[in-house]
Amino acid sequence: MRSQQTENNLRMLGLSIALSLAILGGLSGYWSFSVSGTANSLQWWGNWLQDVGTEMLGAAITILLVELVIYQKRDEVSRVDRARTRRQEHLIEQLRRTQKTDQRQKILDRMARQNLLSEAWLYSLDLSATALENCDLSESDLYESNLKDASLSKANLQGISLRRSNLSYANLKAANLAEADLVEANLVGADLYQANLVDADFNQARFDHKTRLPDGTFWIPDVDVSKFTKSQNSA
Repeated sequence: MRSQQTENNLRMLGLSIALSLAILGGLSGYWSFSVSGTANSLQWWGNWLQDVGTEMLGAAITILLVELVIYQKRDEVSRVDRARTRRQEHLIEQLRRTQKTDQRQKILDRMARQNLLSEAWLYSLDLSATALENCDLSESDLYESNLKDASLSKANLQGISLRRSNLSYANLKAANLAEADLVEANLVGADLYQANLVDADFNQARFDHKTRLPDGTFWIPDVDVSKFTKSQNSA
């Protein structure tokens, strides 16, 4: 998103410079014609067309230079993204091979320090009893993952896929679950106190009397969980 904004700003700068050159060329041509008189009109037109050609060439060169800068910036961002993806995939593969919780925790801590937990393919992983407090897992895929007894308090889980995941007895206090996919998730005994659930999808998710809701109350069959998924503006 940030790189796209930078590209747009550079393009606007290039277009602004090109437009300014064109306007200045037109104004100077109009002023020159107004003082030249009709006797030298043919010569004036020839000179004006030559000047306009020079101005347009300058504008074209400006735009080309801006596009070159954008291309180089995009290539640099692409190289950084590819390097990040390789590191991320390598560590996720280690997670899949690791059986011990303490070793998994060390890998997760390393990923968190390098900001590799967001937009990660963590589906079907056993992350039970792991500590992920304050971590950024936004837009990640944890489909059918096991997060039983995991600590995710104050974690950024916006846009995450937790469909059919096991979140039983997980600590989700003050976590950001906006726009999260929790369809068929197991939230038995989970703590959602002060969690942000705006636009989250809890269709067919499972709760029990030990599941604490964002307002501090505990789930009962009659409670409408969808009320927590509505923003204040739409309420």
